[in-house]
Amino acid sequence: MKKIKVTWVDAALESHNISPEEAKAVKPVSRENVGYQISGEGEENLILVFGLIYDKENHAAACDQTLIIPSSMVKEIKEIE
Repeated sequence: MKKIKVTWVDAALESHNISPEEAKAVKPVSRENVGYQISGEGEENLILVFGLIYDKENHAAACDQTLIIPSSMVKEIKEIE
């Protein structure tokens, strides 16, 4: 598994009342996350996990905190290490 930094665009949400003019000015949020890429190259979604849990044979047995990002929202992927 590759360790990567992914830059992606997320939906913005205003949880308080704002005017229509203010609502039109709200922009999507740019995010960056670092983790292990377990899929996503040429697929519908990029799957990133923030930790791996290994068994006694040193095989990745479980994923800790999984983030699924639609590939259309991914702006950049950089491999780390």
